[in-house]
Amino acid sequence: MNKPTFNHLTLPQGYQLGDYIILDLLGQGGFGIAYLAQDIHLQNQVVIKEYFPSDLASRDGQTVSALGTNGQIDYEKGMARFLEEGRALARFNHPAVVRILKYFQQNNTAYLVMEFIDGEPLDSYLKRKHTLTPEVVEHLAKELLDGLEVVHQHGLIHRDIKPANIMLRPGGKPVLIDFGAAKEELAEKSHSVVVTPGYGALEQYSSKAKLAPATDLYAFGATLYKCLTAQTPEESSARVLDDTHIPVNQLPIAQQCSPGLVALIDQCMHLKGIDRPQNAQLAKVLLTETGSENRTPPQPLKNDSAVLDAMIEMAGSDGIITQQEINLIITKAQTLGVDVVVIRNIIDRLAGAKGWRIEPENSNPKQTKTDAEKNESSKNAQSKPKAKAARPVENISAPLISNRYHDHNDGTVTDTHTGLMWMRYSIGQEWYGQICTGEAIEHNWTAATLIPKGGFFRRFSFADYSDWRLPSIQELHTLVYCSSGQQRGFHLDSNGRLLEVHDIIQNGRCEGDYQTPTINPLAFPATPASWFWSSSPISDSNYRAWGVRSSAWGVSFCSGHVSNLNKSDKCFVRLVRTAHRN
Repeated sequence: MNKPTFNHLTLPQGYQLGDYIILDLLGQGGFGIAYLAQDIHLQNQVVIKEYFPSDLASRDGQTVSALGTNGQIDYEKGMARFLEEGRALARFNHPAVVRILKYFQQNNTAYLVMEFIDGEPLDSYLKRKHTLTPEVVEHLAKELLDGLEVVHQHGLIHRDIKPANIMLRPGGKPVLIDFGAAKEELAEKSHSVVVTPGYGALEQYSSKAKLAPATDLYAFGATLYKCLTAQTPEESSARVLDDTHIPVNQLPIAQQCSPGLVALIDQCMHLKGIDRPQNAQLAKVLLTETGSENRTPPQPLKNDSAVLDAMIEMAGSDGIITQQEINLIITKAQTLGVDVVVIRNIIDRLAGAKGWRIEPENSNPKQTKTDAEKNESSKNAQSKPKAKAARPVENISAPLISNRYHDHNDGTVTDTHTGLMWMRYSIGQEWYGQICTGEAIEHNWTAATLIPKGGFFRRFSFADYSDWRLPSIQELHTLVYCSSGQQRGFHLDSNGRLLEVHDIIQNGRCEGDYQTPTINPLAFPATPASWFWSSSPISDSNYRAWGVRSSAWGVSFCSGHVSNLNKSDKCFVRLVRTAHRN
């Protein structure tokens, strides 16, 4: 393939676009132009994608203009969709998905700034190698499914998965790129037809069809098929009349593949969407469980074993393990793929070795310290005035985490900089001793604001506090931690808009080479590198005029920056309370 060259429709080489210098032209298609650029401050290379629909626009100097009145309407709709997509992709950070660093408007068009991946496109690699071994294909499948699961959870459909849109990092890690046809799956929105022959699902040939994760899984399966066989699959529209596609299970290569890989590819490539796995999670189950009867049961990873060992140690620290504690340990073990019989044997063996007693089933659970305190309070309720429960925050001698957070050993910490008490874990997770377990759960903004009011916390030890609340945007952003030591300021102007200083939006994002999630990992372990809700709705009239009347502020703990989010979006939740000292 000939290398693309700069022309009258592209920005010129050496042009400064905001904080970036255009170095080279990477590609030019019907919907946009991709450039290699360099950040003038950080001196690192990035990829910039410019919104430039060639059928609707022309360029005069650096400024892009729509062609005609009708073209102007379609052009602006397309640009709004382009920016919407950039905002959605910027919400998360996953190694198998290209990372969006920034999105902005200039030259009467829009731009996405993405990480530069120093690797090779999968299609180029296949031209040299022709096929990949089943082991390598299975490795790619697992990595890509992990990425697709996150993409789909955020309401996005890639719509153009193929070898050319997968980059291989040094070491072989795959990365999904070019979400040019991706968009949030919002109700009652139509879809344009964007199909790559051999990889596009049948439903993509209809502009009225509603696309779903299963649409991406067809292209994903077709890509794996190409990797195994060196053959581009037959076009799905042609398979309707005369299906000459040969499934993997009928090919000689199937004998060298795991049953799971064969089933995954063949089921993903069913013509009818309903016959495919409906999401990446179900596809992963196919890959790992099909034909597993004769396989050795999966063993927990070392860090997973450490979590289970710690849970058992804590359960037995008082000399007795209750059935409630056993059930918690079993639940956690099952999420890690450990068989119930195996974990029960481990508990029995450790209890025997350390002299712990295991509580018989159907017996009364042992009384916890909190239960004892409640019973004592009940006995004395009529004999003396009811005293306020002791507040850990008042214990000034509590140990410090990172010289900043007082640890109260109950799943809460107090920030010595602000005086605020925070949950150490996100809603949906649980705190067990000093370990955060479970998966965080996303909520829309309205549901997030109602959580503290609904009695949800009665099952937690810090439920005695009745004043937990959703933090304001200013409070939430105080948790952002940039390991690089480089961070923009965060300021809202008098109108409630993000302040702009010297063309730099003061959104508080981390800069430089920082680690994710952008929060102190010791004080707040297992925090998702994603968006969290604040209680602060958008108040500025200009924002409302732009169609974000139902928006609220959130913080990304992927990059540390603040942005306005639609209240119907799903984001994570961490609660706060104002700590009081005597």
